[in-house]
Amino acid sequence: MLIDELQIILHLAVNGRLESVVIEFKIAAPTIEVFRIVVERERFRLRGYGRGKVITIVAFEDFFAGKVLPNLVERPIAEQALKFILAGWSHSEIVKRGAQSSLYYTRSDKLKLARRQAIEYIAPVLEYRMRILQVCSAREIGGGERHLADLANALARREHDVYAALVPSSPLPAELSGLPGQNILELPMRNSLNIASAFKLARFVRANQIEIVHAHVARDYPLAALAAGRGRPRLVLTRHVLFPLNRIHKLTLRRVAHVIAVSQAVADSLRAQHIFRDDRIVVIHNGIDVERFNRRNEAGFYDRRKTEMRVGMIGHLAPIKGQEDFIHAATIVCAQRSDVNFIIAGEDKSRTGEYRRNIEQLIRELGLDQRIRLTGWMDDVAELLSTLDLFVSPSRSEPFGLAIVEAMAAGVPVIATTSEGAREIIDAEKTGRLVPIGDVGGLANAMCELLDNPKARQSFSANGQRAARERFSLAGMVKATEDVYRRTLE
Repeated sequence: MLIDELQIILHLAVNGRLESVVIEFKIAAPTIEVFRIVVERERFRLRGYGRGKVITIVAFEDFFAGKVLPNLVERPIAEQALKFILAGWSHSEIVKRGAQSSLYYTRSDKLKLARRQAIEYIAPVLEYRMRILQVCSAREIGGGERHLADLANALARREHDVYAALVPSSPLPAELSGLPGQNILELPMRNSLNIASAFKLARFVRANQIEIVHAHVARDYPLAALAAGRGRPRLVLTRHVLFPLNRIHKLTLRRVAHVIAVSQAVADSLRAQHIFRDDRIVVIHNGIDVERFNRRNEAGFYDRRKTEMRVGMIGHLAPIKGQEDFIHAATIVCAQRSDVNFIIAGEDKSRTGEYRRNIEQLIRELGLDQRIRLTGWMDDVAELLSTLDLFVSPSRSEPFGLAIVEAMAAGVPVIATTSEGAREIIDAEKTGRLVPIGDVGGLANAMCELLDNPKARQSFSANGQRAARERFSLAGMVKATEDVYRRTLE
């Protein structure tokens, strides 16, 4: 049994001056390591002191006795240690709540060896309460921003201390319902070399004793790295897109603890750039609240006749999303069927809105004004999906495909082009149908075949919902992300 020393120092006010009473005892590791983990994770310490040095004894004893002792393997040893703490506390004559004393322990190599064993002892009963800062300079809501909001709110519900650094014009505060207002910092993040913002963010990190700094947008990576500095906070990145990073990232991201790729395709792209060590790249698929999308047969957003079929796509308006291919395929379908209407949901993120005007003109030229509707941005995607008979993703490139997963969760049969993300999400002819990118005829044929085949639609619907629950749940994503955070703190 490994042995180390635990030392309690009680600071007492005696005759107007401060004196110290020292209580020393030996304790077996990894039990002593459990003390250290509780101290660190629960933040029972005073600002200005070194990591793991100072705690509030009353708070510590309440937490340790209530959560750790009943489940600890080496309970007798831990109980004995706690008796010393309580004895020293009661004899100190400082019995008021909030009075402070100090817990010091030796930091020997033996404890380092015992760390993993100690974590294994208490992990099932002690969910580490981490202090996590999410950094995002996005000014619009997209798939990556929804991912951040879902993650932050879920972490807050799991009793972690979650903070966010956003730009003043960000729409995210309204989405971060689980975060107190004082936990949200607004600051300019125009580019990766905004030194003033980096210093402000670094002060925020220190003041709130942040353990994990998690950045989600490439232009924020260097800023987050500067804010984390060389101190305790560990830097985690999420990469949502396939585009290569640039030279400044290679210079500023040497201390990254982990990079989360939202798909294997994104992970492969990162590894090909040789910026991060392979063992620091981990794949965690985006997750969604699958129950929120289980709304089939509810009253939909649109009034519809029972004889009408509806096919839809969702995504911001841009050439890479394939709206033009969708419209041309719809033209072929409309020539064969009169009972199908089409929905294109999403907004044009370009500064001029030119792409939406081009799409509207194309629809008019093809004479489909009464058959295709552009809805713009939809606040309630789940409600829209509940009205669809088919969902189509005609993207020419897709790092993941969150809308595909949402459609599957909603029980809508999916047709998608063979983009990177779609190939990873869809099990062809089981959870959806895949067609070659840019194959307008193939897309139209797939629509017609499934619209004519209720049995195939029902099969895709049931299998897709099952896959969404098993592979792309929000709970699974949050748990996997927590595991990454914990590994970075080991």
